[in-house]
Formats: sequence, structure tokens, C-alpha cells
Amino acid sequence: SAAGLLSAAALLTLLGWRTLSVVAGGLGAVVALYALTQTTEQTTTIQTTKKPIKFTKSFPFQLAALTHVHNCINWSFFVMQAWLPTYFATELGLDMKSSALFSALPFATMALGSLVSGQASAALLRRMAPFEVRKRMVALSSIVPACALLALSYVKSPATALVLLVTALGAHSFSSAGLHAHVTDVAPTASGRILGFTNTVGVLVGIVANVATGRVLDATGSFKAVFALTAAIYLSEVIAFFGFVRAGPLVAED
Repeated sequence: SAAGLLSAAALLTLLGWRTLSVVAGGLGAVVALYALTQTTEQTTTIQTTKKPIKFTKSFPFQLAALTHVHNCINWSFFVMQAWLPTYFATELGLDMKSSALFSALPFATMALGSLVSGQASAALLRRMAPFEVRKRMVALSSIVPACALLALSYVKSPATALVLLVTALGAHSFSSAGLHAHVTDVAPTASGRILGFTNTVGVLVGIVANVATGRVLDATGSFKAVFALTAAIYLSEVIAFFGFVRAGPLVAED
């Protein structure tokens, strides 16, 4: 994300929107086809000897709660990824080059945040139960960004906005030590399937988020309502995790 945003201004100036879209789509198709061929080759050499996974009775309800949490994570990420350059250009008056730079830095911070969240979780696991650690990570990854976005609605300085966005997305990255780690805790043999499902739904929600953001901007002419909505989505994430997600196993033992 950070590399793409940093290179966007130069590529747009050189190629234009239409050519850049065609090139990006073409490269994506090549990568997808390559991955598909690799997957096909692997599946032909692997014997399917695994037993069917049996889920517990609480699984459907837990899956719904986990899907909502993942939806919230994706909603906020997709909105930030797609609309930050527009925010810096229209609300704060930055040119294309500066807007790309200011939009990329918060996403670069996410890499550091993911590393810190992993180290912090490992330290906390030495003195508390895994679910308590996951709850803290989810709280941090949702409440801090929500507060930062609400404050961002009243900011007119690009530097201050950048600090708030670095804080928001740096904290957002702690979600991997929350939701994703929790799924591994409660369903180690089915975590891939579960996260594959929740992320698929989350991607669709992310698409809806971008459409909704455009509609809100058209209606209000400002990012204030967009940030307020995204903050509310963040808060619903922590409410869902604390209120409905449980620590018990999701895969039934034989």
C-alpha cells in the first residue's frame, strides 16, 4: 500500500489514469494466473488424507460475530487506502506529490505496528490468558483509531493530520494480534477456512465502504461525516468482540 501510494503521483503524471489502470489490471491478472497454476500443481501432488472438521454448536454464532469484526477492520482499511489522497488534496490543499507522500506514511507505519503488536502479545501471554490478550489488542486497534479519526475532523494542519493518521493506522495494525490470533487460538485446524470466509465477506464490505464514502462525500462535501462513520464502525468492532466473541474452542474434539 505504501509503495503504491508513493509511486502513484509519478506514474499518473507519466501514464495517465487510463493507461495506469490497464497496466495495474494486467499485472494483477498475470499474478493471479501464476498463483492459480502454482495452486493447481500443488493440489495434484498432495493426498487428501485429513479428516473432516467438526465444528461446535456455538460455531455459527461465533462465525457471525467474527465476520462482523473482520468487516469492521476491512471497512476502515479500504476507506483509508482509497480516500486518503483525496482527503489531503481536497481538504488540506496538498498537491498530488505531497498527497501521495502523506498518504503513504501511515500505511508504512502499519508494518511497524504489526511487529510491535506481535512482540507485545508474546510478552503479555506470559502472564495472562490468550483471550484476554486478544481482547486488549482488539480494543487498542479500534478505540485508538476511532478517537484519532474523530479528532481529524477538526484538523486543518497537514502535519497534525499526518500524526493522527499515523496513530490511527499504526494502532489499526494491532488487529492482526487480536482477531487473527484469536481465530488461531480457538480453531487451530480450521483457522485458514474461517479467516478465508470472514475476509471474503470483508472484502465485499470494503467495496461497499468505498461506494458509501463517495455517496457521503457527495451529500456533505466534507470528510467530517466520513470520519465519524468510520469511527462508529471501529467502535462497533470492539463492542462485537467484547460482547459476543467467546474464548471456547470452535472445533469439536473426536
